[in-house]
Amino acid sequence: MDCCLRSFILGGRFRKSKHLQARATQQSQQTLTGSLMSKPLSSLSEAKLATIDLTGRVQVTKSEPFDFGAYSEVLEGTLQGFNGIVAIKVLRLVPSANRHSGNQLESEEEWELTMKRFRRESGLWCQLEHPNVLPFLGICSIKNSLALISPFCKSGNAVNFLRTNPHANRLDIIIGAARGMVYLHSRAVIHGDLKGHNILINDRGIACVGDFGRSRVLEQRGYTTGLATTPHYMAPELMQYNEEEMNTATKDDLRVTKESDAYAFGMVALELLTGSRPWYWLDSVQVIVLVSAFRQLAREKYPPLSDIQWNFLEDCWAKQPSKRLSMEQIVERLVSW
Repeated sequence: MDCCLRSFILGGRFRKSKHLQARATQQSQQTLTGSLMSKPLSSLSEAKLATIDLTGRVQVTKSEPFDFGAYSEVLEGTLQGFNGIVAIKVLRLVPSANRHSGNQLESEEEWELTMKRFRRESGLWCQLEHPNVLPFLGICSIKNSLALISPFCKSGNAVNFLRTNPHANRLDIIIGAARGMVYLHSRAVIHGDLKGHNILINDRGIACVGDFGRSRVLEQRGYTTGLATTPHYMAPELMQYNEEEMNTATKDDLRVTKESDAYAFGMVALELLTGSRPWYWLDSVQVIVLVSAFRQLAREKYPPLSDIQWNFLEDCWAKQPSKRLSMEQIVERLVSW
């Protein structure tokens, strides 16, 4: 199976230098799974990787993406042997620190960053299995790039679902997402980019946590990621650094934690309960300024919530990370409402 990887993407087109063309030709002699195994992922075996290689079995049915990420676009498609539509998350080039230099180092670094991101997300996601985690179906080479395959959730994300179904049980969706997060934390996985748009509603109306592009595994090297996430959901301790530090992927003190996930979950719960985004009246820069100064959300800006509900949210947003609820405690509190 040909897994020739184009060297870099620019303006929606693929271009290759002679050096990287030779490298891609060498890659084409390997299988996609062989490429992934060049840097072992946790306890993944080569046999496991072989079972998730879906190249040749996936077909795009709609060329227009229905969703976008920072480094990806998501298309609809079909998978041979799978009953239903699949979502095809096609990775785009991950920018390097030298992206403005226009030199060979830039394309080399971007190719390596893209492969590293793909190995990390696919290797992590394929080991997760829980009713409240979006299922992982496999990986493939498609559209001259790499893709991650999952079931297509026609109901969309939790935010849009509740907007179009205002009478749906919001608490059930929040509890479902919380149980998915309990599972992730029990596997020592930190999500790192939790928000309402990363919680999908499957065909049975069940909330599933998805998008592990910025997730990491506790105490494991190679699963660190930068913090280019949405500031409206970010914990204040993740904002105490300058721009260069915020983009440094290897600094231990910048890593997302279970506590920062709990903070983000509180913001997600607020959004799903009220229909309004955290700090909806402010832009990203203003949010960073206020949150880094430990300013709390104003209760009067949101539709009425009970004291029990608001106190719960504040316990998720505690200034000191150690004072925040754990995901297990979050589920206990939610089911008691």
